[in-house]
Amino acid sequence: MSGTTAVASGTYGFLEEYAEHMRRFFIGQAHVGVRDDLQRSMDEVARRIVEMGEERFAEYLQLYRYLTGDVQVSSPQLGVRDLWKWLSLIHLLEPEWQFTESEYSNLELQSEFIHLLYSLRQDPMRDLVFDFAERMAKGHHRPVFKTHGFPRRLVLGNTYREDVREDDDENLCEHCRPAQQAPLFHQIIPDIGHTDSRGILQGVDPNRVGEVRITCHDCLHDVRTLPDLDAILKRLGEVI
Repeated sequence: MSGTTAVASGTYGFLEEYAEHMRRFFIGQAHVGVRDDLQRSMDEVARRIVEMGEERFAEYLQLYRYLTGDVQVSSPQLGVRDLWKWLSLIHLLEPEWQFTESEYSNLELQSEFIHLLYSLRQDPMRDLVFDFAERMAKGHHRPVFKTHGFPRRLVLGNTYREDVREDDDENLCEHCRPAQQAPLFHQIIPDIGHTDSRGILQGVDPNRVGEVRITCHDCLHDVRTLPDLDAILKRLGEVI
């Protein structure tokens, strides 16, 4: 590794622990022509995480690691490796990304806000989306949610594996399902949300809610296998 080990030592020793895995499986499975770019991106992401400070990063993980029920986080490291991978790819396209401290979104790109959700127990995609909507609708961001709906995109990780199939009705990713089979959120979310006994979407503009876009972990993660950086950047622009 180049700078990652040195940057990640100390408080964030688990990044150092993951560095070998990232080198072998994340970068090692990428096309040889983009490995140096990925390595530099990984090092920069590690540096920014360390710069956050331990307390702020722990708070960030509470927004990123998603609980759909009473589940204890067994390890402070859980989900961090996937987060490191996602951010390393996003950094290639949007080097000016920023962590945010808002429940409404946890990543700011130059042109929009997105939210990364890592399911702690491989929840179905739709459960993640609706529980996220409930959190927004009931939290102190409700006024924003009522008028603006979701952040522009939700990136879902560690979901129920049967969801991530092209022929599965529960797969909400707009990229790995044929377009003609992709669910229409302007129909699905308002219909279910308004009839749900919790009434989580009562008073929320259904047109805004319907603008949500979903990307699964695999569709983001797999862009690294493309043959050159230009192809990766083009695909990233499509999936983010």
